[in-house]
Amino acid sequence: MKTKLKGVVYCTIAALAGVGFAALDNIQHSRQEVAQMNVTCKSQSQLAACVERDIAVRSVSYFFNGQEYRDGNPVTVLGANE
Repeated sequence: MKTKLKGVVYCTIAALAGVGFAALDNIQHSRQEVAQMNVTCKSQSQLAACVERDIAVRSVSYFFNGQEYRDGNPVTVLGANE
């Protein structure tokens, strides 16, 4: 009985470790893709993917401490309708 329980525990630990390593590998791969895209867009900003990414970044609007930000800049009275 104890042997089966040990086997189940070890298999569970191995499965959880595998899932954890796969998640970390996926995160690292995503970071590498973003870094490569950053380098590409610095040198060739006219590429369609870079233009689409730039448009997406400019359309980001969020609130922080009650202040609205668009494109990383606070919205003022003069620029509120842009």
